[in-house]
Amino acid sequence: MSDFILHSRIENSFYFRRKDMPNTDIEGFTVSYVKPGYTILTGDMGCLVWQRYDQGFDYGFPNKNTGIEYFAEKVTRAEGQRTLTWNKESAIKDIKEYIEELREEDENDGMIEELEGMLEDETWEEHPVIGQHHMFEDLSDVPDFDVCECSFGEEWDYHFKRKFEMVKSVSEIILNEIRNEKVE
Repeated sequence: MSDFILHSRIENSFYFRRKDMPNTDIEGFTVSYVKPGYTILTGDMGCLVWQRYDQGFDYGFPNKNTGIEYFAEKVTRAEGQRTLTWNKESAIKDIKEYIEELREEDENDGMIEELEGMLEDETWEEHPVIGQHHMFEDLSDVPDFDVCECSFGEEWDYHFKRKFEMVKSVSEIILNEIRNEKVE
């Protein structure tokens, strides 16, 4: 069930408002399908563009079963938009879990010692870009560690995740509008 109602439609553009505030534009947004294969969300929450090559009836809208990973691929394909961010606490937790995996596999005691030492001396900043950069610098000093394969601390960007949930919640409304149009 969506928190939004379809306020108006002009051809392939659908304007939504919050159900609990139908007389205001606060958190209102428009979803527009632009050929060939691009769909755009614009409004109070910013913009998001995604692309799907196979042109189909669903315009590339995510449905209730669509995973965020699948949708993020379409967003990245369209414009290389930010879908992930870095979080210091998550990075530390991920590294600790990685150390435990290495211990369970009885592998690379030297790498375990290096990683544990790095965590003890960790001075990464909270800022996602700077902190992640410093983490990568520290990890590049760990022998046998492949920094290119590293995703420690990465999580879905809050704004991307919010927009994904918004679009997902209204996709059935849009698809029903399109189905009704084709029937008439």
